[in-house]
Amino acid sequence: YSDSDDGFDFYSASSPISVSSCQAYSNGAAQGTTGNGDGFKMGGSGYSASHSYTSCVAHNNTAGSTGSGFDSNNNGARLYLTTCHSYSNKQKDRLVNCSLTNCTMQQ
Repeated sequence: YSDSDDGFDFYSASSPISVSSCQAYSNGAAQGTTGNGDGFKMGGSGYSASHSYTSCVAHNNTAGSTGSGFDSNNNGARLYLTTCHSYSNKQKDRLVNCSLTNCTMQQ
């Protein structure tokens, strides 16, 4: 929380990562530095890794330039979210190529 960029940043992760029972909130600005401010950045252009998120929550990510709770960020692989929740972020979640099961996301 309160990170100057993203809470969980898997921009250049080229192998699958599993995240469970984590919260990301109040990201995007700290100590005079401002970044994107996503709660969970789930990949990046040029990287394809099938990450999974279970029981994760993103909220109040409002200080950065984008501030999505969950952002697929051009990850070319399928992403899996189960029982994840997102609310009160700067903008809606960017969920391209995502499989959602029992999630409530900010639309």
